[in-house]
Amino acid sequence: MLAKQVGEVDKWLADKHSHVFHQVSQRYGYLRQFSPAFIEAIDLKNDAETESPVIKAAALFRKMNKEGKRKLPNDAPLGFMPKKVRKLVEKEGVISRRDWECSLLTAIRDEIRAGNVAAQSSKRFGRFGNFFISCDLWAARRDAFFTRAGLPISPEDISVYLTNRLNLAYDNFLASLPEKTYAAVNEDGWTLSSNKAEKLNKETEEKLENLTLWLDDNLRQIKLPELLIEVDNELHFTHPFLSPVQPIVRNAESICHIIATIMAHGCLIGPYTMARLTDGITYHQIKRITNWQLSEEAQ
Repeated sequence: MLAKQVGEVDKWLADKHSHVFHQVSQRYGYLRQFSPAFIEAIDLKNDAETESPVIKAAALFRKMNKEGKRKLPNDAPLGFMPKKVRKLVEKEGVISRRDWECSLLTAIRDEIRAGNVAAQSSKRFGRFGNFFISCDLWAARRDAFFTRAGLPISPEDISVYLTNRLNLAYDNFLASLPEKTYAAVNEDGWTLSSNKAEKLNKETEEKLENLTLWLDDNLRQIKLPELLIEVDNELHFTHPFLSPVQPIVRNAESICHIIATIMAHGCLIGPYTMARLTDGITYHQIKRITNWQLSEEAQ
């Protein structure tokens, strides 16, 4: 059963890659206007010991553009593309440069999104290690940092430092315990105080119970998508997420697509499952809205 499910997932991924490839291939003339500048500007890195096939292919792409070559070498890397796409790129031993470039652009997107490669100097798609200062810079600032923070510089002093801090915290708590009215510590453990004035008499408790039952009977039942749509009709919180190319006039279909995408991430459903649960929106639409409209600036 598990093998069958894994096979179905692999088939779905292969179909997805080939579908994206066809979409990119149809727009090759437009993409070619800026793809050389894009490949020249983007600096791809990976943490593995062996260089990623995508990085090798991007280096070849960059070199061919500089030298003005139109024909791919016979040893052009093909390992970055799925087998199903490779059959479309290489036919009878001949590699189509057009299809090779389209496959490379698609692979760069997928590899960055999967975290296999990183775009240097990118805030969103850079390596996690880029957020740390260098070891040399840390060595120069280390002692001053620990002194300013009041922390021990030597690792051997950490145990004594933490023990003293814990003892001091206990001493301060026990010294102020008689003044605390909301909590106390005795042989039975922690005891929280209660306000006697908050205790209700029997008549008040009955009224409260009747009110609770009335609210249960009269409270409106509404599903989360309907609630988000109602709130958006009042507050227009989806407005910053509209595509820049869309008109200012609110379109019901676009709003519903944005709300479905927000729910896919906010409810931890995921784009793929959300598309299967929702009519009228596809996985690719959710991913496009995620990548291009739910940006940091819009949020």
